[in-house]
Amino acid sequence: MTDVSAQLDQVGDALQRAWRQDHSRHRQNRLLRRQRRLAVVLTLAAAIIGGGAAIAAGVLLKSAADEEQGIVGGHQLFAGSEPTCKPVSATSFRCTLDRPPTGMTFYTEDRKGSTVYDGKRFTPVFDKLLGVKVETVDSTRHVDGGCVSISADGRTWNCFLGQSAVDHDIIGPALLGAYLPEPATG
Repeated sequence: MTDVSAQLDQVGDALQRAWRQDHSRHRQNRLLRRQRRLAVVLTLAAAIIGGGAAIAAGVLLKSAADEEQGIVGGHQLFAGSEPTCKPVSATSFRCTLDRPPTGMTFYTEDRKGSTVYDGKRFTPVFDKLLGVKVETVDSTRHVDGGCVSISADGRTWNCFLGQSAVDHDIIGPALLGAYLPEPATG
């Protein structure tokens, strides 16, 4: 073997070692980048889940007294009434009013009616509140759920919080969380 051949072998070996080291560094860097990305994704996921849980806990931990205030603050129908609510589950209450709702009057068209509106005669309707649906609000006046009357006189209501009110078709998803500066009238 000549000197040149020996030197070429040494250069080849050196190049091969350098390539292996360089390749090893790139592989380690890729692994580190993947681990960093995974850590960032997991941190973001934990933050999102934690935030959602905090919001859900705020809605789901509503007390009976909060729900009683939420009914009165959510709709004009309950003006002057004193509701009493009892929890049924984490997302629902059964509320009873001390008297039938008087905050609004409902009318039906009647040819013999006593009230004239827009040229037509209407009669006040009582004991027709079965199935009426209204929204409730939280202490910041944001819609947090809704109630449905389960009695004709409107004294007994099933109330649901958050997504449960949407699932029971009491309020629409767009209304949930909306700001309601004063009790609704419609």
